[in-house]
Amino acid sequence: MLFIVTDTTKNFETVRLPEKELIYWAQDFEPEADIDTVDEAVNSLEENDFVVDRVM
Repeated sequence: MLFIVTDTTKNFETVRLPEKELIYWAQDFEPEADIDTVDEAVNSLEENDFVVDRVM
């Protein structure tokens, strides 16, 4: 599965990430959180003003 992540705080920059990269990206953005699953990564990013869309 592919994810399109849009940062609503920086001119709506958009990146496309596979599942593993999405988790790593969320861990880098919020290192104090324990993020191990795609759902945790999506929730974490959405709480920090990102829009995450799933693409099959």
